[in-house]
Amino acid sequence: EGARSRWHFAAAFASWRTSRRSPGRVSMAEGLSWPPAPRPRRTWRIHAGCKPRAQLRRAALPSESASDEDFLDQAPYEAVPLDSTQRLFGLPRNFHDKYVLGKPLGAGSYGVVNEAIDKDTRDVFAVKSIPKKPKRGQLNTKYLLKLQNEIDIMKRLGVSLNIVYLYTAYEDDTHVHLLMEACTGGELWDRVKRGQYNEAEAANLVRAMLRTVAQCHAKNVMYRDVKPDNFLFLNKTPSSPLKATDFGLATIYQEGVNYSQRCGTPAYMAPELILQNYGPKCDMWSVGMCAYQLLTGRLPFWDDVRGHTMKEVWKAVLYDDINLEPSSPIWQNISKGALDLVGKLLDRDPDTRLSAEEALAHPWVQDAGHASTLPLRGSVVQRIQRFGTFGLLKQTVLRMIADYIPETTEQMSALRALFEQMDYSRTGKLTLKELKAGLRIAGYELSDREVGQLMEQIDIDMNGEVDYSEFSAALVDWATLIESEDQWGSWLEQAFLKLDVDHCGGINVEDIVECLPARLGGWRHAEAKRVLRQADRDGDGKISLPEFKLLLGDGYNELDMYEKRLRA
Repeated sequence: EGARSRWHFAAAFASWRTSRRSPGRVSMAEGLSWPPAPRPRRTWRIHAGCKPRAQLRRAALPSESASDEDFLDQAPYEAVPLDSTQRLFGLPRNFHDKYVLGKPLGAGSYGVVNEAIDKDTRDVFAVKSIPKKPKRGQLNTKYLLKLQNEIDIMKRLGVSLNIVYLYTAYEDDTHVHLLMEACTGGELWDRVKRGQYNEAEAANLVRAMLRTVAQCHAKNVMYRDVKPDNFLFLNKTPSSPLKATDFGLATIYQEGVNYSQRCGTPAYMAPELILQNYGPKCDMWSVGMCAYQLLTGRLPFWDDVRGHTMKEVWKAVLYDDINLEPSSPIWQNISKGALDLVGKLLDRDPDTRLSAEEALAHPWVQDAGHASTLPLRGSVVQRIQRFGTFGLLKQTVLRMIADYIPETTEQMSALRALFEQMDYSRTGKLTLKELKAGLRIAGYELSDREVGQLMEQIDIDMNGEVDYSEFSAALVDWATLIESEDQWGSWLEQAFLKLDVDHCGGINVEDIVECLPARLGGWRHAEAKRVLRQADRDGDGKISLPEFKLLLGDGYNELDMYEKRLRA
């Protein structure tokens, strides 16, 4: 998809939305006066299962036949009757039986956010309710795919202490409801306006944003709407964690493919995104704009962007000089390291702009070096977060392989000692209470809910406890083991043969269903289809041994992408 040299702003300007606190966001390419550029061919697929594991154990599970997902195989702009979408995603339909809506909290992409209060426990969550019919225009498949997109993206990213946690999703005849953790500390934008932080705290905030983007890019996700409004503080304490939210404009990208659809908030858009020829580094420019704003209290080109047209905003992003002079009054009290990082993020050439991993390695955002050099006991929370991104099939297979690793190895000996230290009841299984106590004794600072979120990711069989094989599968340094262990290939083949129940030379949907936890109930088949779509690279309906090896051999990202949460 090539860039456009001609600029036609009138149609685009008519469609952008201005919020009360930040420049409007735009999600459109079709409204421009030139014909839209050809887009990379994509295969849109919908999955039905997106309840979190803990709630899957408590809820009645519908059968897959409740879903009308076949409508989503239609052409993108084909009209869809609203009465055909009542059970479109096959999601649970009992949201209003379980929760009472509370006060409004805000609005996100395509939906509104309210408090949701559990009728039984009185626990407070946030719920984003997205209508199945757009406010304007005809209901079509493309809109429904946008609606499904946010669920898919958040599920793909897995558990992360840098991202607002998605507990589960529901639907009714007219809406999809995303039940998420409630962040009560306000938006990053509000803290920017108050200016109640120093440069060291700004570095911590930028680091949190970079970790979010790094996790997205490691899963081939472009955020495309990085801005202060989309980062929330978990609570009102000065040391509150910062969490990303609103993935309604995010998309899954292919390496080496450039994209053309303009979307995001104009003042934070990268130059190449404005020119409709961009890749994942567009997010890094946006982080640079946020960092500039955190450090100086203003954006590079304007004191107040709200007084400018979108044409003026985009022209400034493309052509105006960026003040990065150390002698300038706005930088007088800012370190050279901060200025250096901002300059490398606000590089108009995406080829030389820092990647997320490179930015995390910058001295200004580093805190005591790379997390990957930490000993096991100092990286437990990071390892669990990373494990939570793997998906249920990969987690299940790693659990199998963990049982093959000799207990005499240094890694497994250390893991066994840590497990036995946490298992103070000596039952051979960790309860949530034991995990909470063990992590706090080890020096981690986590809320009770965050520990519960981590527990869900390592409780692979969903029985409410974590046995040693689950524990070790989550904490093994798989990347090191793959490089150093001669038996890795043999272990993979053993696991493959075990899963290939009918010995057809490939793992099909039914094979995957058999290895998934029985507690998934009616969701097993939907989850199996979703797993197959991710791993079946040649689209032949089964996972071959080479595809299986690819699935298990990559995705072990650097731990520095994830929050440590160790007490200082």
